[in-house]
This record gives sequence, C-alpha cells and structure tokens, in this order.
Amino acid sequence: MPDEFTSRYAGVSHRDLWNQLQAGDPGQIDRLAVSWKAIGDTARTLSSTVNTDLGNLDWDSAAGREFHCSSGIERASCVRAVSATLASAKRMTTD
Repeated sequence: MPDEFTSRYAGVSHRDLWNQLQAGDPGQIDRLAVSWKAIGDTARTLSSTVNTDLGNLDWDSAAGREFHCSSGIERASCVRAVSATLASAKRMTTD
C-alpha cells in the first residue's frame, strides 16, 4: 500500500535522497524534539486541568445545561476529547 511519501519521492534518485538526509542537522532535530516534548507536556497539563475544571462545574443552571447537553451533543465531552486529542497528538510526535 503506497503512502504519500512513496509517490512524493518516487522520482528522486537514491543519491539525491541520501544527500538530502546527510544535509540535515541532528542538533536541530534534537532541539525541535525538546520543543515538541515541552509543547506536548503543556497540552497534557492543560487537558488534565480542563477535564478537572469541567468536572467541578455546577451544571445546575440554564446555561450550564445548554453547554453540557445541547442538541444531544455533550459539549463538555467534546472539549475534553479535543484537549485529550491535542495532548495525544503532541505525545506521538515526541515519543
């Protein structure tokens, strides 16, 4: 099953691919990885905080009920899911 990289690099010679690889800066990659890890850690912390804060909210009001369960969609769960997904995406890029 071909992926996007197969078609993208199909016309590039092995030598050109090797030269591009060798032109990279391992130190830059390491620095970027550290930055992405920090971003992922922040996203995980924010996700946890949002989840905790949403769990502690008093939903006993018209606005709270509207936010919590509007049109059959639990918006609080959506917020939790988005923040968890962002944290997970950052973790995948740094592992």
